[in-house]
Amino acid sequence: LDQMQSHHSQEIFIYEQRIAHAQTQLTNSNNRLQKIDMNYTKAHNHLKHQLHQLRLKQAAKDQQLTNMEKEILKAADKVLQTEHSQTTLQQQLAQTQQQAQSSIQQLSQTRS
Repeated sequence: LDQMQSHHSQEIFIYEQRIAHAQTQLTNSNNRLQKIDMNYTKAHNHLKHQLHQLRLKQAAKDQQLTNMEKEILKAADKVLQTEHSQTTLQQQLAQTQQQAQSSIQQLSQTRS
């Protein structure tokens, strides 16, 4: 009987050691998982921040392009206005030349 109790005690001791070892391994695994989770969270937040920064930069570039497009349109309008003014001046110059020609002809006819 003593021998049987001793054998059972040994088995219980071995199982308790195994349980303690398994608990240690579980604790270590949990610690590793917590580290991994922390690193993942850090990386995730870092990437979210980078994405936000990229979106801000993109928005600024889009605004810059919009402003440049507006400036180009203004410049194009000025070119069109200048061309129109030039055409008007050329027409006025042609009329003035015709009037001068007519006046010269009338003057030469009057003199002769």
